[in-house]
Amino acid sequence: MPGRLTKQTVEDVERMLRNGSTFAAIAYECDVHPQTVTRYARRLGIAPPPPALSPAVAEAVRLVEGGWSYNAAARAVQVQDMQVIKACRTRGVQSRYLRGAGVRV
Repeated sequence: MPGRLTKQTVEDVERMLRNGSTFAAIAYECDVHPQTVTRYARRLGIAPPPPALSPAVAEAVRLVEGGWSYNAAARAVQVQDMQVIKACRTRGVQSRYLRGAGVRV
């Protein structure tokens, strides 16, 4: 069947996934479509890394980790509060107001 990956390519994709390479880098190195890498990662139970954050949102997440509220951190770096909340949820960071209340963010 045309388009099937060789055993060597599959082994290379698996090795690179387990070493933590980005899906885009693996796709480029192995000359396959990025969706193919995603499919093999899913079969192996390897979750894709969270998307990269803009420097401003990354700073807001750092502020939330330091005890700031989502809203205050968002205002401090001039981004929307939902961007900060989504980034914090993706990375498992909770606002100090929710940590003690046992509320799932």
